[in-house]
This record gives sequence, C-alpha cells and structure tokens, in this order.
Amino acid sequence: MPNLSFNVRMFLHKFDSLSQSGADFGRIEAFLAESLEKARESEDFDSALIVAGERVNFYRRFGRYDEIYKVVEEYLDLAAPAKIENTSRQVDVLLVSATALFSAGEYDKAENLYLQAEQTVEKQCGLSGKSCENSPAGNNVFGNNVSGNNSVGNSSAERLPLIYSGLSRIYARTGRVEQAAEKLRTVLDGLEKRQEISPSDLNVLRDCAAINTELSMLFFKSSDIDPSAGSAADSAADSAAPADSALRYAERAVQICEKNGIYGDVYALALLQHAQMMHAQMMQAFSGFGAKSAYSENCAASENCDFSEDSAADSAADSADEIKTMSALETAFSKASEASFESFGAGSDCYLAAESALSLIRARLAALRSQPSR
Repeated sequence: MPNLSFNVRMFLHKFDSLSQSGADFGRIEAFLAESLEKARESEDFDSALIVAGERVNFYRRFGRYDEIYKVVEEYLDLAAPAKIENTSRQVDVLLVSATALFSAGEYDKAENLYLQAEQTVEKQCGLSGKSCENSPAGNNVFGNNVSGNNSVGNSSAERLPLIYSGLSRIYARTGRVEQAAEKLRTVLDGLEKRQEISPSDLNVLRDCAAINTELSMLFFKSSDIDPSAGSAADSAADSAAPADSALRYAERAVQICEKNGIYGDVYALALLQHAQMMHAQMMQAFSGFGAKSAYSENCAASENCDFSEDSAADSAADSADEIKTMSALETAFSKASEASFESFGAGSDCYLAAESALSLIRARLAALRSQPSR
C-alpha cells in the first residue's frame, strides 16, 4: 500500500512560482522529477500524468529536443496505470506528446501519435466525431500548452481541430501540401459550423483566424493544391493564383481578429502574414517578379524574408503609385511589428522580421520622396 499522498494543487502552485521566478532549467527539472517520483510512489497516477505532462511541455519550451523523447515515453507509459484508454484524457496525452515530438523535428513519431489520437476520438464519437459534435466548445486550435491538468474541452470531438492542425503542419513540412490543405479546410469547416451556433465564442473565432493564417502560408508556399477539396465558395476563389488565395486568407484572418477584438499572438501572426502577402502582391503587380523566391513557409520566422528585390519594381511603376503602395506596406508592417513586440517580445523572430521589412521599406520611401518631381 502507498504510504505517501500527493497534493497536485501544491505541485502546480510551486511549479508556477519556480517558472515565474526565472529559476534555471536544472532546478525546475529536479523539482519535476522529484514530484513525478512522489506521485508514482503514492500510486496517484492521475496526478502523475499531470506532472509528466507539465514536464514534457517544460522540455519543449526550453528546446531540450535531444532529451524530449525520453520524457515523452515516460508520459505515455503512465497511460496504462492511469486507466485512461479510449478517453478524452488519453487524447490529451497523445496531443501533448505529438506536439513535443513535432517541435523536436520527429515528424514520423509525431504523425503516428496524432493518428492514434484521431483513432481514439473515432472510437468514442464515431467517424470525425459527429456523434459528439454538440458537446460544449472551448478549445483553442493552437493550444500547444495543453497538458494532463488542462483539458482542451469536455468532449474528445473538440480535440479534432488540434489533431488536424497538427497533422497539417507535419504534412506541410514533409511535402504533402494537398493533405495539409485538406486537413486545414476540415478544421475551418468545423469551426465555421460551430461559429454559426455560437457566433460570439471568442475561442472559435480565434481559431478561425489562426487557421486562415495557416492556409495563407500554405497556399503561398505551393500551387500544387487541389481547389476542389474545399468549400464551394473557397474552391472557386482558390482556383485563382495561389498567391491571390494566400492574400485572401490572410485578409480574412486580420478581419476576424479586428472585428471581434482578438489580439495577442494570433493577431500578430495574422498581421505579419497579411503584410508579407501585400508585399508579394506588389512585387507581382509591379514587375512580375516571382515573389516565392522572397518568401517561404518560414517567412513568419524571419527566414527568407528578403526585400532586396524591390528595385525590380522601379521601372515598372511610377513614383507616385509606388509611394502610395510602399506607404500602405509601411502601415501594414508597422502594425505587425507593434503586435509582435507586444505578443512575443523584441527578440522574437516575428518582431525582427517585421522590423527588417520596415527598415527596407522606409529606406525605399525616403529614396522615392527625395527624387525630383517628374
């Protein structure tokens, strides 16, 4: 018989205090390892799952990817003694583990866990979770910090957006863009149906904005996406140039955020993607320059965000038109920079990408404005 008791509330309080105090990795890891051992010794496997889930997320946040697979395995091994098979709790454990492995670049392992999570939902709720679709809403599609103590919703069906979003990212990273688009559209379709039922649900609206941003990134990355896979309205629009679809999805994301007072990281990413798509459209309109060479799926992370080709537009647009367009870009990137600073900080990739773009745009504007009138 266990002779110890484990107080999960005290654990969470101390863990939060250590995290907020700026304690180093070693100190927090020692506390997590000790707490996990105590929970196991007390045979409180529900609490052990909570501790292990926090530990996985902790390793992910600190970027300890070389060691993360071990802590994920320990987390998954607790599912059996906790007796959570075919429950929403099991889906949460699989999601946390899959997200961690995805962050570590273990795409095959992460995909396997996401698929296991999908199969678990289907066992509970039927194919695509339709028999659970009337369950209360409340999950955030991008809630990557979900762990054993922080359920993403009351129904396993509410985990489907998380599962499909995770799979879409893996498919995009591994060159399966058609499958990625299909998953994102499935998520968006489900969210929009939920929005019809609860039009003021900010969680659903936030998720809609985030998925539109992801679709924008995906469409700009590749033209190998079948437009017939989406809804009738989107399919017709997506039959146009992928860059046009990318801009449309980005505009939609920003509109959802601004109309409903949604700020924070989702808004910042939407603004940055929209600004980048505005620039890409400008490059195509002024010069026919292949804007894809200036951007990639990682552009929001400041990679390949090169504005050095702006000179290609010089001979194709008159100064007044170019000044007007560049001024609009300056406004768009300024908003993205401010939102990125507030959400991610001055050292974040998003903020640095926006600031880099702004410096080049402002230099271009200064040069244009210094030219003699024609």
